[in-house]
Amino acid sequence: MSDYAALTNLLNAYFHQDWMFEADSQDDVVKDFASTNWPDEIEAARADIAAFLLANPANVHTAIEETFMPMVEVGSTDAEARNWLTWLSDRLTEHRALAPQKPAD
Repeated sequence: MSDYAALTNLLNAYFHQDWMFEADSQDDVVKDFASTNWPDEIEAARADIAAFLLANPANVHTAIEETFMPMVEVGSTDAEARNWLTWLSDRLTEHRALAPQKPAD
């Protein structure tokens, strides 16, 4: 199991090989993730991004490729990959309101 289970789920289940045929943009993929996952799962993905960036202060691009083998272009340099992950975290925050609410017990 990945140390970054929520981020792995987002990248592999939503940014899969056909994502560009199912969504108009990467932002639409993030909206889909946010609207189909509980708020705590969205926060877990954000936490995974923060932890991943902290654990990989250098060689972020290589670390992303080796850890997740994403089907989405995250950039070709460390700076671009770091910026993409930051963008992803920001979009998760922005779209968190789309998450379904868990029913009261």
